[in-house]
Amino acid sequence: MNTAATSRLVCLEADGLRALVYPEQGFQLHAFSAVVGGRPIDLIFGPADGREPADRRYGNPVLFPSAGVTFGAETERWTYNGRLLPMPQHGLARDAYWHVEAIDDRSVTGVLVPTTGMRGAFPFAFELRLRYTLAPGALVLDAELTSRAIEGFPYVLGFHPYLRAPLAGGARRDVRVRLPAGVRLQSSDSWRKIDRAAVPERTVDAADPELPGSIVLAETGATALEVADTAAGIATRVSVEGSAQGFPVWVAWSAAPDAPYVCLEPWTDAPNALNRPETRRIDPGATHRYQMTISAQAL
Repeated sequence: MNTAATSRLVCLEADGLRALVYPEQGFQLHAFSAVVGGRPIDLIFGPADGREPADRRYGNPVLFPSAGVTFGAETERWTYNGRLLPMPQHGLARDAYWHVEAIDDRSVTGVLVPTTGMRGAFPFAFELRLRYTLAPGALVLDAELTSRAIEGFPYVLGFHPYLRAPLAGGARRDVRVRLPAGVRLQSSDSWRKIDRAAVPERTVDAADPELPGSIVLAETGATALEVADTAAGIATRVSVEGSAQGFPVWVAWSAAPDAPYVCLEPWTDAPNALNRPETRRIDPGATHRYQMTISAQAL
C-alpha cells in the first residue's frame, strides 16, 4: 500500500539490510531489518503502514535536549536564568521537522536547527546533525551537535531504540536482557531527587515487572547491551563503542510484560537533567559527536 506516509519514507537498502527513516517526523526510524542466519529478521518494532501510532512507541526516537521527564517548579518545566521554560517529555527533536542534507542508497543525513517556537523552550542556537548509515551487518547512527550560541548551554542526548522482542514469531518468555553491574538510579518525586544504590550484574526476562517502570543504570562502564531471543537463536545488540562522547546512563524499558519490544537506551544523563547544575554542557562553537550502532548476531 502506497499512502502519503509511506511515500515520504526514505528507504536505505544494501547487502541484505533495509532501513526506513521519516525525516519530517522527527527523523524517526520506522524499520530496520537484517539477514541473520540466512533469513531476514525485523529488528526494530515499527508501524506497518508508515503512519505514527497513537502511543508513539516505535522506531528510535531521538531524545534532545532532554530525556525522560522534566520537572522543576512545575511539571514539564525547567528553569534558565530565572525563567520557567516548557520542556515536554523526551525533549523537542522527536516532534520536529528535519531537513534532509544528503541521501544515497546507504545513508541519509538530517539537520535540525531551532525554530522560533523551539527557542521559546530552549533559547540557544545549535545544529543537530544525524546520519543513518547501512554498514556491514549493522545500522549506524552518527550524531553531531554544534553550538552556534554565544554562551555555553546544557543538554541531554539520548536514543530510544524499540528492539523487537520476541524475534521471528517466538515467545516473550524466551527473551532475556543481561544488565551490567553499576548504580541503579530511582526517584519517587519525578526525578527532582535521585536515589542511588549499587546493583550487581543480573539477567532479566522481557516480562520482568520492573521494565515498565524503567531500569535506569549509571556507572556501569558498559558500551553495549543486548536483547537475546533464545528460541530464535538471535541477539540484537545496541552499541555505543564508537562514540566520541560518552553515554553514562543506560535505560532498559518496555511498556508492559506482553509488549512486542524491549528498549535499550543510551542517554547522556538521567531524567530531569536540565534542572540540575551538573548536566553536560557544550561551549560556544564546540561540536560534540556521538554514535550508536544496532546489529544482530546468531547465538
